[in-house]
Amino acid sequence: VGPMSIIGRSLPQSAYARDHAIAVNLAQEGIEAVRQKRDSNMLSKWKTGSPAWDDGINTDIHYLVDPRAGTMLTPCEDPFGACNSFAWLTIRQDTATGLYYQSSAGGGTVTKFWRTVIVMPNIMTPEEKQIWVYVIWEDSMNINHSYSVTEFISGINS
Repeated sequence: VGPMSIIGRSLPQSAYARDHAIAVNLAQEGIEAVRQKRDSNMLSKWKTGSPAWDDGINTDIHYLVDPRAGTMLTPCEDPFGACNSFAWLTIRQDTATGLYYQSSAGGGTVTKFWRTVIVMPNIMTPEEKQIWVYVIWEDSMNINHSYSVTEFISGINS
């Protein structure tokens, strides 16, 4: 009975550990998508003199992250409507590649994860912006879990 009890408790814990690891990676991917946009802007600025490091990284807007797209970061301009709907926030998985992504076009396999990426102004340091990523999921016992990460971003010599 003892070993069966241990096995019975370890399966949900193993599933939680797997889901938590996925959530951590999805949150970090949200941060990296904003960094990629900043880095792309900075490379263009060094080559041509424009745009600013934060061009296209608007504050108080929700973003989708789709690593399959040329531009990983897609803004949603309607924060009280479509951007807060589960259809918008849902993470999908490409069955051919295994990539997780968000797309307003749909497709792929719907996962149990939702993500929002928001960029906010940094009141204390105006030349910086704060990236906030929030991932939620529901486990097999209908318990909600969440993971969030925050990071500050700025341009070099901005």
